[in-house]
Amino acid sequence: MNLNFSVFKKALSEVRQQHGALVGQMQKKRDEIAHLRTAPLQHADLIDLFDQAIDVKAAEYDAAFSHAVNRMVGDPGSASRINDINVVAAAPSGVAPNFNSIECSVCALLGAELKASIRQRVGQMPQTGKAGPFLRDRPGLIKAAERELAGMEREMTKLRNDAAEAGVTF
Repeated sequence: MNLNFSVFKKALSEVRQQHGALVGQMQKKRDEIAHLRTAPLQHADLIDLFDQAIDVKAAEYDAAFSHAVNRMVGDPGSASRINDINVVAAAPSGVAPNFNSIECSVCALLGAELKASIRQRVGQMPQTGKAGPFLRDRPGLIKAAERELAGMEREMTKLRNDAAEAGVTF
């Protein structure tokens, strides 16, 4: 009986190459997913996040200011007490402003100017690291990459099972 091991050796080599290539592709996809999750933000995303934060703080001021004013509206004789409202802190007199109340009032009263200033400053900052895609795009990109990785993992499982049936392990 004359066995030709060159055919077997060639097939085994091809399977190992396929396995190695798949391992590399899977690692590359995992790295891509990690980058999508942790990559530095684009400057435009930073500006949007600051704008949103300013709007949230301005809304807090508006609610506090409304509450302070409405306390006086219920009493027609209170018009003379308008000086009792700390306009910047949006609180009745006797209530000490705190850092948050002052920050909220600055965001409400000077929001447009603050946003313009932050846009300018962020625009002047150097981009740190390789910025990732825009935040709004990341969830879809991550989901697509995870689907691709899952497909590769299924392919790897099949390859390993088929190889194991033939007596080859990795």
